[in-house]
Order: sequence, then structure tokens, then C-alpha cells
Amino acid sequence: MKTHLPAALVLLVGACSMPGASNEPFFGSSYIGGLVPAAMPVEGAVKGTLTFLRPRSLPGGDVWITPCFHARGASMFRDSDPFREGGRAARGETDGRGGESAVLVDQSVRWHDALFVDRDAGDRWLLLERRAFVSRWWVLLQRLPDDRDGTRDVARAMVFAVTLDDTDGDGDLTDRDAAVALMTDGDGRGAHIVTPHGEQLHAVNIDGSGPTLIFTTRVDRDGDAKFEADEPLRHATLELDGVAAVASPWIEPEDTERLERLYR
Repeated sequence: MKTHLPAALVLLVGACSMPGASNEPFFGSSYIGGLVPAAMPVEGAVKGTLTFLRPRSLPGGDVWITPCFHARGASMFRDSDPFREGGRAARGETDGRGGESAVLVDQSVRWHDALFVDRDAGDRWLLLERRAFVSRWWVLLQRLPDDRDGTRDVARAMVFAVTLDDTDGDGDLTDRDAAVALMTDGDGRGAHIVTPHGEQLHAVNIDGSGPTLIFTTRVDRDGDAKFEADEPLRHATLELDGVAAVASPWIEPEDTERLERLYR
């Protein structure tokens, strides 16, 4: 199977291609060299200049996305990157294979928000409308038949790793704070949180039978407001064809208790 993925989305750095994809990257590599997002304080003025990246169309529709961030001069992703502070926000691997008709692609980003524009209807809206940091972006592509007896790839859903709360209390939003999974429709509408506040989003994966998204989070077991490598991971699932709005825990408490009894 050969998947022709449109070069339709933009991020700050890097490119991504999937097994079986054309050489044309799904994520564009255009970014503003020499600029990085400023730290996002919980209160007070944000230092830096509001900067918009180049708008790009989302696959399969009339909606365009324009990421934005408060920028300052520095070396991209190297000099005081707020998401290389030793935390563990959205650092897990993604297996994007969802069967013959779906694929999940992802990339690391550094945004403070994003503007969506429906060029057909004229609607305009923001992803967040609050102080936050977006550090990773997943797009679920669905392969659908088109009017010319062929197929086309359409964005069915998107997930953003978003840090909304200063969970470690240092006054800034960084990768040491808990990131949640914010999910939207394929056109950026209907944003809602699908993973628990206070747990650190680790990874998002896909299972082809549904498709079902699998969210992995890290738990602050000892309550010290830090997410360490030895703290447990939890998994939750969300069926896109189901009625649930948030991910449901895969492991029930009684499952954990049954196993832990074996080792006491």
C-alpha cells in the first residue's frame, strides 16, 4: 500500500513521513529560524513578540491552521527551550499504524496557541483562548474514496499535548508540569480534554479496529509534583466511533489489586 500524504500542516522544526508514504512529508519544515517560544508565566506579562507561523490547510477540508507563539531570539529548540527542562511531557513513542484506512502521524511542536480559519464559512476560532503550551501534535488521517474513483486522506481527529496548569508551582508552564491530551475534530472544532488533569501525558497510539486511540499517562505516585521515570504509566482508550467523550481507563483497580497480591 502506498499512502500519498499531503504536505498540509506546519510545525516549528523537522519533517515526518510514515512507512509506505510518499517522499513528500506530511508535516512541513518551514519555521522561523533563530526564534524560540518564550517561557509562559502563569501571571504577568509574557516577554517576546507574538509571532504567527505560515498558515496551512488541514487535509480534506476548507479549514486552515496558523500556529502562534510569543517569540524571542535564540537557537531553535536548544537555548532555554521551555520543553527541555528535564520533564517528561509527551515523550513516548507513537505507533501510527491503524490498518489499511487510518494512520496517526505526530511531531514535536512549540506553540502557545493556534488560529483556525474556515475559508468557506468565514469562521475563525482559537484552539485554546488561554495561557498554555502546546508541545506535541497528533493527526489521525482517514483514507476515503473521492469523486474520481480514487482515494484521499482526510483529517478525522487531532490531539494536542497541552500544558494548562502550573502543577509544580514554579510560576511557569514547562515540561515539568502535567500535560493533558486535548482532542478536536479533524477540522479543529470541538476541543475537549480527554485525559485526567494532574497526570503527565506520555504517548498517544492507535489501534486499527475502530479506530481506537490509546492514551498513556504517567502518574505522580508520591505526590511531589514531579514525574519520574520510575513512576507508573496508565493506559486509557477512546473509540472514535463510540459515544464516550473522554478516554476510559483500561486497567481496573481490581486488576491491579489482584496482581499486587501476588507480590506481597
